[in-house]
Amino acid sequence: MDVTLIDPRDATAEIDDPTFRVEIISGDRSRIDTWRISGARDFRDVWTWADNEKGDGSVVIHVEVRTDSGLTLVRLHGVPYGQGHGDGAPASASG
Repeated sequence: MDVTLIDPRDATAEIDDPTFRVEIISGDRSRIDTWRISGARDFRDVWTWADNEKGDGSVVIHVEVRTDSGLTLVRLHGVPYGQGHGDGAPASASG
């Protein structure tokens, strides 16, 4: 991880009401439910909702950003299904 002090005035825009995408991966990894959440106060609200919904599964949270080339997902939390268990742990050889 690299940490650099920056000038906060370098941003050209700010989105005050982001749309989030939440993937809930079942504990046995047999199912992924994907939800779009808008109108949340902040990331903490989205995380609280997802944590309550996940049961014994895991969660991946993205923020959606629309660009000229389409919809871009910026990952904020978790590890996508194909890259691990979604809980920060790497996938094992047995799955």
